[in-house]
Amino acid sequence: MAKIKKATRKFQAKGGATAMLKKGTITKKGKLKRRKVEEKSDAPEEAPKVEEKEEGMNTGKELGEMDIDQFLNEDFLSDDEEDYEEEEELRKKMEDSASDNDDDDKVEENDDSASDSDSEDELDEEKFKLQLASMAEKDPDFMKHLEENDPSLLESAFAENDDDEEEDMDEGDDDEEEEDEAGTPAPAKPTTTDENQSAQTELTSDLLSTLSTSAYKSNSLKSLKRLMTAYMSASRMGDVDSNQSPYYIPSEKVYSELLKLVLGKTIKVVYKHLKLTPPESPDTPIPPKSYTKSTSWPKIQPILQSFFRSTSALLKSSKSNDLLLTVLQALKVYVQLCPDEKTGRGVLKSLVGLWASSNDGEDDNVVRLEAFLRIRQLALTQPFPFIEDCLKSTYLAYAKFAKFTNESTLPTITFLGNCIVELYSLDKDSAYQHAFIYIRSLALHLRAAVTKKTKESFKVIYCWQYFNSLRVWSAVVANLSEANELRELVYPLVELILGVGRLMPTVRNLPIRLHLIRLLQQLAANSSQYIPTSTLLLDMLTGTKELAKKMKGSTAPPPRLPLILKLPKDQPLPNQPAQDVIVAEIFTLLGRDQDLYRYSVAYPELSLRVTSRLRKFLKETPNPKWRAYAKGCVESCETYAKFAATERAKLEEAPKDVKSLERLKPFDVDGMGERLAKAVGLEKRLEEIAQPTTKKEAAPKKEEKKRKKEKREDGRIKKQRLIINQDVGVEEEDLEGMEKDRVEEGLDWSDED
Repeated sequence: MAKIKKATRKFQAKGGATAMLKKGTITKKGKLKRRKVEEKSDAPEEAPKVEEKEEGMNTGKELGEMDIDQFLNEDFLSDDEEDYEEEEELRKKMEDSASDNDDDDKVEENDDSASDSDSEDELDEEKFKLQLASMAEKDPDFMKHLEENDPSLLESAFAENDDDEEEDMDEGDDDEEEEDEAGTPAPAKPTTTDENQSAQTELTSDLLSTLSTSAYKSNSLKSLKRLMTAYMSASRMGDVDSNQSPYYIPSEKVYSELLKLVLGKTIKVVYKHLKLTPPESPDTPIPPKSYTKSTSWPKIQPILQSFFRSTSALLKSSKSNDLLLTVLQALKVYVQLCPDEKTGRGVLKSLVGLWASSNDGEDDNVVRLEAFLRIRQLALTQPFPFIEDCLKSTYLAYAKFAKFTNESTLPTITFLGNCIVELYSLDKDSAYQHAFIYIRSLALHLRAAVTKKTKESFKVIYCWQYFNSLRVWSAVVANLSEANELRELVYPLVELILGVGRLMPTVRNLPIRLHLIRLLQQLAANSSQYIPTSTLLLDMLTGTKELAKKMKGSTAPPPRLPLILKLPKDQPLPNQPAQDVIVAEIFTLLGRDQDLYRYSVAYPELSLRVTSRLRKFLKETPNPKWRAYAKGCVESCETYAKFAATERAKLEEAPKDVKSLERLKPFDVDGMGERLAKAVGLEKRLEEIAQPTTKKEAAPKKEEKKRKKEKREDGRIKKQRLIINQDVGVEEEDLEGMEKDRVEEGLDWSDED
C-alpha cells in the first residue's frame, strides 16, 4: 500500500469525513457548504449588474490588464458547473483518505487534539490549491506573471507537499540503514507467475543460505522472521490460497533444506535470545515467568506463534508418513515454549487428528504413537487449564473413531483406549471431573432408553460407540481406583453396566452381555471389591432355551465374539459351533470369577450356589463337551472352597471382622489384578493361535512357496545343463544364451507401464 501523506494523516486524526458531517462543514453527499459572507455596511445597496457573457469568458477585465488587488477580489470560478467539479474532486479526495484508515501507520496523539478551527482552515487550503491548479491550466501566462511578482503565495501552497516527499525519502533511507545493520540483503524483486496471482518472491538456495547465516550465526531476528515467513509459505503449498504466500518455493531440494533449518536450528536461537537453559527432560515444564519477563520476549513471541501455526498447517496437509514423523520428532523440543493457549489449541487439534486417523498401516501406527507423545507432552508442560483440553479432545476423538469396530480397527481402538488411560492418569482431579461428566451422560442415555422403550433408544445403547465408551471408562476407573476420588466412581459405573446388561436380556444380545461381564471383572480385580457376576453367567447358561436345543453340526466358521455385539436376527444360534462358542465363553468367565474370589474368607459360602446349579446342569445337558466344562468348574470350586475353609479356621478374628477381600492369600501369590491380567494375556495368545490365517498373513507364505519353487526349478535347469555338457558337448556360453530366451513364469509382458 502507498505511504499516506502527512496531510491525510492529519485529516484522519481529526475524525475524517464523519467529524466534518457532525460539524456541518460538508453535506451528506460530500459537498462543501459555502459560507455566506455578510456585506459591509458602507457598501452600496445595489451592486451594478454585470452583463452575462458566453460560457468560459471572464466577467471582469482581461487578466493581463489586472493588478494584484483586482485579481484577489475577482471571482474566476463563479460558474456553477466549475464549483460542482471542484467540490466533487474534494469530496472524492476526502473519501479516499477516509478509506485508508486500516493502514498500519499510527497517528501522533498531538494531532488528535487539534481544534475545529484548524480543520476548517485546512479545508480552505485544499480548496485554494485546487483553484490555483485550475487557473494554471486555463491561463499559464498569468501563473508565470504571479510567480515573478508574488512567489510567496505559491510557496506557501506547495511547501507542505515538498515536506511530505522529503519525509518519505528520509523514512526510506532509515529502512536501508536498518537493512545494512542487520547484515541481510534487500529481498529479491517479486516475480509473478500469473496475471491473477499475487507477487511472490522466489526462494532460491542462495537466498536461503544468506538468511540462514544471518539468522542462526549472526542471531538476526529480522532474518529469523523472514525464515518463518518462508516456512509458513512451505507449510501452505498445498492450500488453495498458496499463490498468495509471500514466497514461492519451486525446488524440492530448497523445500527440504528450509524444513531442516527451521525445525533443527530455530530452538537454539530462541533459547539464546531468551537467555534460558534447555531443561534436561522434554516433559519438564518451563515456568512462563522465566521467559515472559525477558526484554526479547515481545519479539520472540510472534516468531514462535508463526512457527507453531505453520507446523500445525504442515501436519494437517502432509500425506507423507516420513515427513510427519520428522516434524513430530522435531517438535519435541519446541512444545515447552508454546507462546499462548490459543496457539497450543491449534497444535493440539492437529496432533489429535493424526492420533485418531483412520489409517491402519505400520507407518501410520508409528505416526500415531509419536502424535500421542506430543499430546502427552503438551498436557505436562502447559499451564493447568490446558490439560483439560487434552483430556476432552482425546476422548471425543476416541468416541468418534470407535463408532465402528471390525477386525482391522479393533487393535487401533485398543491402542487409543490405552492412550486415554495414560493421559487421564496425569491429573487425577481433572480425570475425576471428566469421568463423572461423561459417565453421567452415558447414564442419561440409558435412562432415556428405559423410559421410552423405543427401537431408536435401544439402538443408542446397543452399539459399538456406547460399548467402547463404557470400556474406556472402565479401564480408566480400574487403573486409577487406588485414588480416593476415582474409587468413588466404581459403584455408579457398575450400576450403569448392570443396567445395560439387563435392558434387553435376549439370546441375540448374548455377546454384548458377555463383554459387559468382562468389564465388571476388570473393575472388581483392580479395585479389590466384590462384584457379583457368577449369577449372571449361570442365568445365561441355564435360562437360554436356544442353548438347550440340539443343533446340527456345520463346517461354517463360528462367530468371533470380540468382533460382534449381537447375533443374527433370524437364527441367533444356527448350528452347533455357534452354541459351543457361547458356552465356552460362559465357562471361561465363570472360572475366572471363581479365581478372583478364591482367597476370600466368604468363598465357601459363595461357591455353594455355583456348584449346586452346575451339578443340575450336568444332569440335564447331553453334550459331552459342555459336561466336561461344568465338571472341571465344579472341581475347581470344591478345591478352592476346601482351601478357604482350612485357612479360615486358622484366623483369630471372625469372618465378619475381616476387612480385606483377599485375607487368605499367601504372600508369594499374585493379587487379583495381576492374576486377571495374566489370564487375559494367555487367552489372547490362544485366540491368535486358533484363528485361521487371513489373506494378509497368507501372502508371505505364498511368496515363500514361490521362491522355493523357483529354487527347485533353477536346480533342475543346472542339472540338465550338466547332462547336456557331458552327452552332447554344448558350450556353456550357448547354454546361457538359451537360458535367457526362456519365458519366466509370472512375468508381465503387457505394453502397460
